[in-house]
Amino acid sequence: MKQASDVTVLGELNPDIVLSRVQGKPAPGRERVVEDAIITIGSSSAICATILARLGIRVRFVGMVGADWFGRFMVEALKNEGIATSVKVDPSVKTGVTVAITGTDERMLITFPGAMAAMKGRDVDLEAVLGSRHLHAGSFFLQTALQHDLPVILRTAVEAGMTTSLDPGHDPAERWAGLENVLPWVTVLMLNEVELLGIARTLTGDVGIQNPHDAARAVCETVREMVVVKRGKDGAFAVSRDGRLVESPPFRVDPVDTTGAGDAFDAGFIVQWLAGAPVESRLAFANACGAIATTYPGGTPGFPSLERVMEFMAQRGRGIR
Repeated sequence: MKQASDVTVLGELNPDIVLSRVQGKPAPGRERVVEDAIITIGSSSAICATILARLGIRVRFVGMVGADWFGRFMVEALKNEGIATSVKVDPSVKTGVTVAITGTDERMLITFPGAMAAMKGRDVDLEAVLGSRHLHAGSFFLQTALQHDLPVILRTAVEAGMTTSLDPGHDPAERWAGLENVLPWVTVLMLNEVELLGIARTLTGDVGIQNPHDAARAVCETVREMVVVKRGKDGAFAVSRDGRLVESPPFRVDPVDTTGAGDAFDAGFIVQWLAGAPVESRLAFANACGAIATTYPGGTPGFPSLERVMEFMAQRGRGIR
């Protein structure tokens, strides 16, 4: 039996190449210069796992990479963060990579999926998944080969007494389909407003849904306990199965790069979930983690310890209960 952990993160593994402060807007046939470039831990799931570890949580990562430099980079980076890994190395695929371009009006992400689109249920170390209190899955829409098997994995975790969370991420095809059999096994669904509205319209067939609160209540009928909605500079809110709505204001910072901010939010919420904190404290702590994650380039390089997050909140008069 593998060493027990607090959280298993099941998801995609790829590095991020972050090009910061591009001079001028990228355009076909034009060369642009950036002020800085880094290669760092990328992918929604791995960023969330890394921040969980920085916050003192024992984490195991379950995923798949190719037999290449990108894959080795990611596995070693996770191990250096103290994260246990159950990662399959498949020589028949390449590890994916994301190029993030910042400094324009909108952050631009360009992703080669690679192994993240190839991992199937048979590639998942189920023993490792079940050795935790909580299972977090990420990037449903990018992990296309795993979509069919994810409901079985989540159901197995729930039946083993685990709680579960899912951050489905953005659907590049913007169809928002395929979650019908997944959500009944998700304890907490965490997503942003664009993802929320897309999923709500697909699930209900009501393409006219515009109000995020109405959309969250509709989606919440399909999950086990709660829908949590990330609103960036507008904070966050949560809707429970009993209809309770809790809103949480944002922390004001001067953002440098929003890469990984939503994943940091997820990690913060999970930390407080495991601690049994009230919803208000979960959201406040998650908002703090998300805000901090925007103050440095990349998803993880500048994220601090739990104590520093607590100091950040206390300085702004919003401790947790």
